[in-house]
Amino acid sequence: MDERILVTYATIMGATTGIARAIGIELRASGAAVRVLPIDHVSRPEDYRSIIIGSPIYEGLWLDTATAFLEQQRELLSQIPVAYFVVHARNNKSADEQQRHVQRCIKAIHDKVPEIEPVDVGVFAGAFNSRSWTLSTLLALKAQGDLPLDGDYRDWNAIQAWARQVLPLLTQKAAVRQH
Repeated sequence: MDERILVTYATIMGATTGIARAIGIELRASGAAVRVLPIDHVSRPEDYRSIIIGSPIYEGLWLDTATAFLEQQRELLSQIPVAYFVVHARNNKSADEQQRHVQRCIKAIHDKVPEIEPVDVGVFAGAFNSRSWTLSTLLALKAQGDLPLDGDYRDWNAIQAWARQVLPLLTQKAAVRQH
């Protein structure tokens, strides 16, 4: 087993890619053997001792590719340490509304795969560039009250701190499961 921790992610426009890479860099700086891959490039998840899975919230849910990965790998992921990270768009909602939105997404993930118990869930603001989206998508988001504010809201310090925080949770649980 070459790689010990897999950081995998789904993305639409790439903001989640940057977050996943930052997590991988921080984990490596802490001495972990890490591989960072888009979720559709993961061929042998069983080669890893623990997995971090991330996705942006789109229309209130994780992207289908992330959810499908959880469902397809549910047996493995219920037996190894797993952490999730959720990327949300910053919008005009209050902090409480934003928190409820994120919690509904996390609950939907848990409802689909209740046997997977993440050791932690990181929640990060992402980035949004309205010029990258079609007018129809922008109008639909606006009609739903979910049109994000343009800008890059990723907090790199918070992302790095979460990676340092989650590493011992992943490795401790992995060590317990090996015994």
